[in-house]
Amino acid sequence: STAATFNATSQTSGFVKGAGQVTRLQLEQYSGYVTDSWRVRPNVTVNLGLRYDFVTPLQEANNFALQPVLNSRPDGKSDPRSVVLDPLGRVDFVNGNFFDSDRNNFAPNISVAWDIPGLGRQTVLRGGYSIQYINDEAFRAPDNATAANSGLATTVNNTALFGTITGNGGAFSSALAAPPFRVPITFAQNFAINPTSAAFIVDPNFKTPYYQQYNISLEREIFKDTVLTVRYVGNRSTNLARGVDFNQVEINSNGFLQDFLRARQNGFLSLARTGVFNPAFSASIPGSQQLTVFPRLAGGGLLNNATIRGLILSGEPGSLAQVYFTNRLGGSVQLTPNPNIFVADVLLNGSSSDYNSLQIEGRRRISKGLVLQANYTFSKTLTDAQGTGQTRFEPLLDNAQPKLERSRATFDVTHSFKTNFLYELPFGEGPGKLFSPSNKILQKLVSGFQLSSIIAVQTGPPLSIFSGRGTLNRGGRSAVNTVDTSLSRDQIKDLFGTFVLPDGRIFFIDPKVVGTDGRGVAPDGQAPFAGQAFFNPQPGTVGSLGRFEFNGPTAYNIDFRITKKTKVTEQVGFEFSADFINAFNNTVFFVGDLNVNSTTFGRINQTLTAPRVIQIGGKIIF
Repeated sequence: STAATFNATSQTSGFVKGAGQVTRLQLEQYSGYVTDSWRVRPNVTVNLGLRYDFVTPLQEANNFALQPVLNSRPDGKSDPRSVVLDPLGRVDFVNGNFFDSDRNNFAPNISVAWDIPGLGRQTVLRGGYSIQYINDEAFRAPDNATAANSGLATTVNNTALFGTITGNGGAFSSALAAPPFRVPITFAQNFAINPTSAAFIVDPNFKTPYYQQYNISLEREIFKDTVLTVRYVGNRSTNLARGVDFNQVEINSNGFLQDFLRARQNGFLSLARTGVFNPAFSASIPGSQQLTVFPRLAGGGLLNNATIRGLILSGEPGSLAQVYFTNRLGGSVQLTPNPNIFVADVLLNGSSSDYNSLQIEGRRRISKGLVLQANYTFSKTLTDAQGTGQTRFEPLLDNAQPKLERSRATFDVTHSFKTNFLYELPFGEGPGKLFSPSNKILQKLVSGFQLSSIIAVQTGPPLSIFSGRGTLNRGGRSAVNTVDTSLSRDQIKDLFGTFVLPDGRIFFIDPKVVGTDGRGVAPDGQAPFAGQAFFNPQPGTVGSLGRFEFNGPTAYNIDFRITKKTKVTEQVGFEFSADFINAFNNTVFFVGDLNVNSTTFGRINQTLTAPRVIQIGGKIIF
């Protein structure tokens, strides 16, 4: 067999053998600002500013990109959701901008500083507010969207090659001739070629995301050369970019879920009676029920197929609906809102986030050889989209329950303490030294020593326990589907730690909640094992355990440095240093497998920190 990929190079080129696929996305950004500082009183200063940002809508330089063709509502605005869910929809070239201009991006900022009189030592109250516009992933997210629309590339396969292969390759050339180029092309035509085809559009009303930042702080000199600052810092991000799949598998309105539950119960009755899980109706088994939806699927739902039986046994109607749909086995049962496309995505302004923190910082200017800075932050970041992927594609677990997405961010850090210092040892040459020997050689030996360190301690990363099962939506949309449990939040927190077994295996969760097969749940169809704490969600539901409610192992690290500076002559000096990276060889474990259906659930197989490194160096200064 042979295969070849053909790409179009322009709107009129057709498919060209051997041509590469090139996209030339472009935009322009213009910014301007005015700012002023106003001393209202000798101890009050106000800073005012206004910035304007304009980012031109993204476009392909040669109008060589595809998107679903827009329609218009009575109010004149385009509705991207109805576009991708239209069974009669089609994709065509985008002539011009991917979305409309957003011209009202005015970003004010204001800050105030007040030196409060009458409090003895210097005390300053500060506060500020600003708006900032964001163009993160302005290229990558739309590029991912338009690239998902089929039509500009195709692959030709030939599996029936018989006859003589000539030296000039003529037989292959004729067998792999460029196919007809067809744009515009309908969803149905793309689906006929590929049952997993996608339609992806950028919302024509897409706006530039922005965030608001606000803070207030009180700074006071508590001792000579020492300042303490207490501040609140927060921000709120709005209109964040997010790609959403609106063609979620349908299991409720068509009766599929209810018939799935009947088939599953039939299977358990059969398993108890015959030792074989068979979801089909059996008149010879008491309690077995007639199925009403599966008979309408192609081949009666192929209930003898091992894959289909496995998904029914595991309670995954969402994943099963996907199998039927992508294998064209839906029969007369509509399994998605748009039956002529598998994925119907829209890149839109669909997310937000909030950050709130208390920050306490102490700073000591150099005095008596000591410089010190220490800070502590107590914070929380909540979001309905993690925003850590370049494409910003984060489909919902369930489109009907968008509130399920709201959780702590995966990068949230509840507690963080960091400090650094540099201390010159009071020995050797110079006034005010505690020890200054009269012997010049000894004086040189003990002079010029400095100790410095950076210390960081912070809460471990957010984590949760996942099932990953397609109990409501399909499996590809269910990675964050959690589990059910009867334990309280505090009881679950008590399960986390570092557990080393005699055989050398290390767990971040108490091994008593892990089965003998390494999973956190009993095999499907079997009774829970002793100590089982987590359970897969039931068909048609999602896990009741919240996302990212818990923390991984606390991370802490200490780096240390010793420096010795020696003055050889007036113009030449020598500096010796010894660096101890991760000075106490502390190990911070990487939280491993969080899926209860994995045979390595709860295992720790790697670390986040490198072992201690000692680095010794010297340099001549002249």
